[in-house]
Amino acid sequence: MKRNILIIVVFLAIIAAALFGYQNKINSEINSKIEEFNNNGFIVKHEQTTNYINTSAKGELEIANPDKVASWLLSNIKDEELKKAIEEQYLFLAPNDKELFFSGVKFDYDFVFENFTNKVYSNIYLTQLSKIVMNNLAQEIDKQSSKWLLDLLKDKKLQVSINEKKEYKVADIDTIIPDENIIITIRGFQGDEKNLAINSFKISDMNMENRALFLINEIAINYEKDENKESSKTLIKSIEFQEKDNILNIKNLLINSNYEKKDININTKTDLSFEELTTKNFNFESVNFKNTSLSFNINIFPIKKLGEIGLYIKDKRYEEYLKFLAQSGLEIQSTGNASNYLINQQRILDTLKFNLSFKLNKNMVENEPKDVTDIFEDVKLTVDLDASTAQNVKGFLDLKQNSNISFIDIDNNLKRFEAVLKEDGLYVNNQKVLEK
Repeated sequence: MKRNILIIVVFLAIIAAALFGYQNKINSEINSKIEEFNNNGFIVKHEQTTNYINTSAKGELEIANPDKVASWLLSNIKDEELKKAIEEQYLFLAPNDKELFFSGVKFDYDFVFENFTNKVYSNIYLTQLSKIVMNNLAQEIDKQSSKWLLDLLKDKKLQVSINEKKEYKVADIDTIIPDENIIITIRGFQGDEKNLAINSFKISDMNMENRALFLINEIAINYEKDENKESSKTLIKSIEFQEKDNILNIKNLLINSNYEKKDININTKTDLSFEELTTKNFNFESVNFKNTSLSFNINIFPIKKLGEIGLYIKDKRYEEYLKFLAQSGLEIQSTGNASNYLINQQRILDTLKFNLSFKLNKNMVENEPKDVTDIFEDVKLTVDLDASTAQNVKGFLDLKQNSNISFIDIDNNLKRFEAVLKEDGLYVNNQKVLEK
């Protein structure tokens, strides 16, 4: 019996020692992180309680040295191009501006760490702007807008919650800016390292006579990135903009972007489309565009000297820059589709499709251009229209330019306009319109 009791006591002692060691490890990691903040331009005030089940803490983080904070934050950015862009913008600020914008900015925080599951529930609150700004606001306490901003900070309305998976959620905002009489509403703002979603973003005027409104519903952004590739997809269910009696609506706006780096060049592709775009004035629908898409590609764009572009432009070395682009073999392509376009309730077109591609002549800057082939190595433009729209366009061209060019019949009762650059000149629908 005594032997069994001894075994139990030893076993419990081992568990207690392990838990104590684990608890010390957690405390050590937290203290190490606090020391890191303190050594990189922050002042940290921290309170903590730890037991065998969880660790709870709260505190305050203040920016004391903006330059050290900026340097530390930049060192944690893996994307070199993004890091350089942010660094250039920060270095552009004068010392007084850095003090004005950053010195004294404070964040409150609290978190609970579950010791066994490693789950983290944390909240960060913006509670104070820079010391200069806060001092100015305190002196303008008689102004309603200043009091509103101070209360917003004091009540910790600007809050972000983050868990151990780096999933974040911004607290909903529904507030009125006094003096300006502007209502701001943001709901369902959340995301992670690869996704972002906002259920609703709305800015409106309290004065009903102004009838001013900007509303975005259901934003979803997905993005992927590795060393040589980037892609993003943005879908917005609806956008509404109103000013007085003028209203703009866009439904199902989709924006896709792809970037790929190959050796010293990059290829990019951007797609934009929407289901419907309408404008109204005094409840009269003046524009209605449906099912529209546009794609824009740039291939073999030289990135090795991309950082030097600003110097080319600054020094007005335009020809040198153009030569650099041309000799790279730069190619540009664009395609588009549109259907059912109405303006002032009159049909403008039923179907429009186009495809454009061109490539610069690598020798365009070596010799003074004498004709279009000295500028472009390759050009092709194809435009397909419904029969009625094609007839209207032809009538307009005949009237303005005395042209006798006819459209080519293609499938689905469409008419084609095709311009191609050949060695001996420019052809439109197989007719030469420009000699070399």
